[in-house]
Amino acid sequence: SWASDLLESNLWRHLPGSSTKQRIPYVFTAGNHDWFFEGSAGSQRELQEEWRQKGLHPFYAASAGQGLWGQTNYDYSSFETGGILVLMVDNSRYQVTWEQLAFFRSQLLRWIPTVLVVHVPLSVADNLRPHGNFVLCGDPAWGEATDRSWQHESRARWPEEGNDRPTELFLEAVLAAAAPNGPLIAVLAGHTHGHDATPFSRVDVEEQPNAMFGGEESSAQGAVQYISHPSLNGGHRFFDVESEEGHSGSRGLADALGAQLAARDFVTGLTWAALLGKVSPDDRMEIEVDFVWRCWGGLARLNLAAKKLDPATIAHGIAAMLLRTEQAVRLGFQILAQALQPIIAGAAITAGPATDGQQEASSNGDAAACVEI
Repeated sequence: SWASDLLESNLWRHLPGSSTKQRIPYVFTAGNHDWFFEGSAGSQRELQEEWRQKGLHPFYAASAGQGLWGQTNYDYSSFETGGILVLMVDNSRYQVTWEQLAFFRSQLLRWIPTVLVVHVPLSVADNLRPHGNFVLCGDPAWGEATDRSWQHESRARWPEEGNDRPTELFLEAVLAAAAPNGPLIAVLAGHTHGHDATPFSRVDVEEQPNAMFGGEESSAQGAVQYISHPSLNGGHRFFDVESEEGHSGSRGLADALGAQLAARDFVTGLTWAALLGKVSPDDRMEIEVDFVWRCWGGLARLNLAAKKLDPATIAHGIAAMLLRTEQAVRLGFQILAQALQPIIAGAAITAGPATDGQQEASSNGDAAACVEI
């Protein structure tokens, strides 16, 4: 299309002191009005899919992180640049799917500074509920009662029951991953046609002396969600990432998150992934973290198992698998198997026949069941 051709022609810049040109990478995710026009016939999902295949496809196809294995993924993508992981999740229908949630969680296992790009800002703080006249993605109030635009836009109203469960879990995952306790350093969004910068780390505001809520400009020690004016009005953001002195931009899990917390999160995610094949879809909605903890016999026993892991070894195994060659994937599995061996061996011992400590063996039975799964 002429729009994508115009964008592409302006992405090439001369390198300093050289006649060589270099293409500036970009990440594209559609907004709701990129695929929906007032009064259009069809459901929101149908219109979105139709426009993805037509006028929007060239933007996606040329977007960084797309085109892997000859495919274009419209729902999510990722690419790494300068030690920063950039994730795109299309939430332009205000909701997130199970597949998008799984993608986001799996990418966080790469344990490097991460930036999330969405269209609809996320409801990451109380002062954004609502944000002006907008109910944001993940806001518990989102639903039929708060949909004020359906008549003006000539579309179906938002559902009475509100958010889908994966959308709720996605917001929880974003908050849990926020720096300084996690790898997520920023969320970049639009949609509301206004500037805003809201820190959302799970620390007190006083602990972030440079943070500003709802300001035109913001800097913070932890994660921040930035909302920008639309580009049609000249809106833009210059986003700089500064690492702490003595730490590289691609620092690993043990440095970035702390070995204890990171190992526990890894075991929790791994256990839940295994349990997905053992529970019914109806059960899956409510039990995620609680079921994992009970599976290991409580949080204390989960932490005990996690202490046996070496996060650096796990990170090395995952890094190998991400190379996606047959040899690298095999090596990655071998490294992970070696890293998990202390848990497997420990559970096999404690799950054996009890003698004097019947209660101890009984409590560890759940841990053995987790390993067996």
